[in-house]
Amino acid sequence: MPMSNAVVYSTATVAVSGTLLWVWLKWKDAQLRRHFRDRNIQFVDFPNLISQSFSKKHFEQEEYDRVKKYGKIFATKIFGQPTIFVADPELIQLILSKDFTSFTNRRVSFLGYPSSLKIIF
Repeated sequence: MPMSNAVVYSTATVAVSGTLLWVWLKWKDAQLRRHFRDRNIQFVDFPNLISQSFSKKHFEQEEYDRVKKYGKIFATKIFGQPTIFVADPELIQLILSKDFTSFTNRRVSFLGYPSSLKIIF
């Protein structure tokens, strides 16, 4: 039984749209990585939240391991938003107090783990 033209066109439209979306997302990711590379900030891919929730390690241990592996300053994407991780207490103090107005759209998150601050710092 031959497929109708509407089904063929619908399938082709979905395939082309999906491919274009995938290419656009890859281009945006490359652009973001280039942005951080030009500023000498290492970009790190984090595992997604679902796979990380099934990890046997505690969240603060994962963070500590990342700081040990990538250094005290690195960039990533969290929920699709570019984020810079800073684990240097002096630099955090400088950002949050002295240069407060220079850093817009900042968010400070301790993710409910006060003990993680002791481990990282």
